[in-house]
Amino acid sequence: MHNPSSETRLLTNSPTMSYREIWSLGGLSIRKFVIELIRKFGRLQISARSASLAYYALFSTAPLLILILAVSAMLPIEHLIETTLQAVEAGMPDNVANMVRLQLNEMEGTINLTLTLGSAFLLMRTGSRLFSTLGRGLDAAYGVEEPRNYFSARLVSLLMVFLLLLLLLVTMIALVFGPQVIRYFLQELQLDWMQSPTYPFARWGLLAGFMLVASSLLYWIVPSVKVGYYLISPGSLVATIGTVTATIGLGYYVDSFYRFNEIYGTLGGIAALMMWFHLTGLFLLTGGLINGIIHRAVVASKVA
Repeated sequence: MHNPSSETRLLTNSPTMSYREIWSLGGLSIRKFVIELIRKFGRLQISARSASLAYYALFSTAPLLILILAVSAMLPIEHLIETTLQAVEAGMPDNVANMVRLQLNEMEGTINLTLTLGSAFLLMRTGSRLFSTLGRGLDAAYGVEEPRNYFSARLVSLLMVFLLLLLLLVTMIALVFGPQVIRYFLQELQLDWMQSPTYPFARWGLLAGFMLVASSLLYWIVPSVKVGYYLISPGSLVATIGTVTATIGLGYYVDSFYRFNEIYGTLGGIAALMMWFHLTGLFLLTGGLINGIIHRAVVASKVA
């Protein structure tokens, strides 16, 4: 017989799910799963929550860029920032890429210890609010009624700021050395003709890898419910594919829609960046909602 208290305890301290349970959608039929997803997408206001994520993400951009410049200056790696900017220019709309390049160029000569520490403090503030907002959305997706207390939530948020900053730096380093590794192996295999078409795929592969690892970490650490770590889950796969597709599609839309810059003027770069943050947050929360529905279905089957 269904016992609500048992289900609540399992939601908070749930056993690790197997990949078979995850990919069988917790025993739900595809029809029931889609109906539940559509119902909860509206009821939990996923779109509105992603708009809040975009707001805090935008305010985190400037201190994040300053910290990236400061850390990059300490690393003995040439062209780290330039290679990253080239990747941004290849994937994002022109006005966004130009805005980021302009910001970095203006900041490059002004970085000092005071500015770095101030940016770190500001990033911790805005970043913690960003992940707190994400945490509330994921808790709602998992049906958690008693989220973490204030200090635990802030600690988790700060941990995620640090982890994603570290992951971003690793991705930047991979952008520098990845093409060199590819070039070496193609030369050894006498496939030099493949170098030019291979590099764009490698760049998008790195973005997909970053999103896959980042989303899987978010879905593991941020929710108040205890779940296992799954690198590839339906939710992380949707978040990754959705973000990569949104990045390509937004770049094509903004650069092809000739009235975009005419409408937004000098704010075109910020508007496009906000749209990208909004879409990324939308796919992250949708991926969390997908994993939450599967998780609740598995828990319900164990207390039935």
